[in-house]
Amino acid sequence: MFKKIAAIALALTLCLLAVGCSKDEAPDGMHNVTAEGQPFVLYVPNSWADNSVSGISGAHVTTAEGGITVSARFYARGAEVTLDTFTAECLASYSSYAKEYQLVSNEASVLGGADAKEIIYTAKNGDVDYTFRHRIAKHSTAQGFVVLSFNCPTASYETTAEQFALVANAFVLCDMPERPNDNVTDKKTPVGMKIASADHLEYRLYVPESWVCSSESGRSEAYVDKDGKPNITVTSYSPDGDDTTVESYWATCETEYKQKLSNYEFIGSEERTVADRAAVSYTYTAAYDGVKVKLMQTVTVYNGMVYSVTYTAREADFDAHLGEVNGMLDVFIFR
Repeated sequence: MFKKIAAIALALTLCLLAVGCSKDEAPDGMHNVTAEGQPFVLYVPNSWADNSVSGISGAHVTTAEGGITVSARFYARGAEVTLDTFTAECLASYSSYAKEYQLVSNEASVLGGADAKEIIYTAKNGDVDYTFRHRIAKHSTAQGFVVLSFNCPTASYETTAEQFALVANAFVLCDMPERPNDNVTDKKTPVGMKIASADHLEYRLYVPESWVCSSESGRSEAYVDKDGKPNITVTSYSPDGDDTTVESYWATCETEYKQKLSNYEFIGSEERTVADRAAVSYTYTAAYDGVKVKLMQTVTVYNGMVYSVTYTAREADFDAHLGEVNGMLDVFIFR
């Protein structure tokens, strides 16, 4: 078994943002689980485990019936898009991917002091009946929408709905932070690229200059500043044994993905070379907060450590940036 961070973060760097807005003191009995760079602050009960290490604002808790998650995401849209229009788009997305989808309610609500819509529906998550609750608000200054989501086994819904109410009532909307000025390079940086990994790390992740990153954050990640935030991230794991292979690591990952990712579907794998080492790119799809995403997770082994470079985008946007991602993998190096 591998020592994983946040259940391999479920490879869910599904929505990476840059730098965070100011975070107020948490209400009694709650803690802050807001990832950097988002125009809101998300507080959850202290008993919930923080998921924000993955780049997503959220948390989870496990019950006998299954996992419960709460998360918040920002979707950049033009100022002309109305709350009703965006809500209709969300409903269309949810109904298209969810198994045995059934809408329960679509009503007016409030989120962070702003007018909102609340959608509740039921669907299958694997073989388990789940209730999905989304509260959607138009951000007054960031030209987009914030969606607060609560996913819970239906059998646990009545006993945990009160906790969602606490989370929603404590939710704060704030201004979108400024993008960091990060254009760090070194002598080996390819033309037109910059460094998206911290200086102390044993590798270099180079990304196109047009991608947004923060090598000072200590994390290796970058994203495209467009709706959906196509992104790339690097994680490393220390195996328990000395005989770790790419294939055995992926087998462990996939076991977790099948259990914890909604609508997980394996697409295929491709052998390749990364940093002069044998690697394999595994491609798969999943659903997250009503959005179907596609991921390519490239795995290699170096000095007894497993390295995973994961590209994530909405399925419709995946191919548009795949060439850039392959270019990043071509110039990825160990120092």
